[in-house]
Amino acid sequence: MPEDYLSLVHVTDNNGLLVYSDELSGFIELELTGSERWPFRMLYLVNLRDRKLDEWQVPPAIIGMLEEYLEALINVRNVARQRRASIDGKFDYSDLPDEATLYARVQEIEEKMSSNRAIIPGATIF
Repeated sequence: MPEDYLSLVHVTDNNGLLVYSDELSGFIELELTGSERWPFRMLYLVNLRDRKLDEWQVPPAIIGMLEEYLEALINVRNVARQRRASIDGKFDYSDLPDEATLYARVQEIEEKMSSNRAIIPGATIF
């Protein structure tokens, strides 16, 4: 199993057809019918939580979503700080987004990430 393996999604052959497979005791058992074409491709969920970040790279497919999420989280505190400084300095702060809008953006991104978790590419079954 790959070091970053979390759970099996499915296995396909060179034609993209589903190869019946089960995970048993740390191994992938394939049920071959004889019509499969090599090589096989295994799609699996990655265990991000236990990765050593100094030795592992974040998959390019999720960088944009993480970047957007971190920016939204940082904006919540930065805008609050800017608002306090503007109030203390008696400057206009009406152009700053309100706290509810910023938190709504964070929740929107979290919901988007959660819904993306449920999207698993389908396999062709004949």
